[in-house]
Amino acid sequence: MIKYLKYALVIFFSIYLGSSVIRGLINNKRIIKSYDHVLAELAYEKQRNKDLKMQLVMTENPEHIELLARRKLGLVKNGEIVYKIVYLN
Repeated sequence: MIKYLKYALVIFFSIYLGSSVIRGLINNKRIIKSYDHVLAELAYEKQRNKDLKMQLVMTENPEHIELLARRKLGLVKNGEIVYKIVYLN
């Protein structure tokens, strides 16, 4: 009887430890996936930060400001002639 009880306890603890290990592995996989996602977001934000710093530097350049004013706002200098090309379908 004691022999069977020992076997039952060994089997019980083996199942318990096995299930704990499996749960730990699943949790570990979830954490790694989350970590990879955070690393990808960090890389994206670093690139975005770099781009924004570049834009900030460019806005301090008068030639760049003039170029933006011409392209986005359609501004022209005094005496310049503007030609608009109209396409007919």
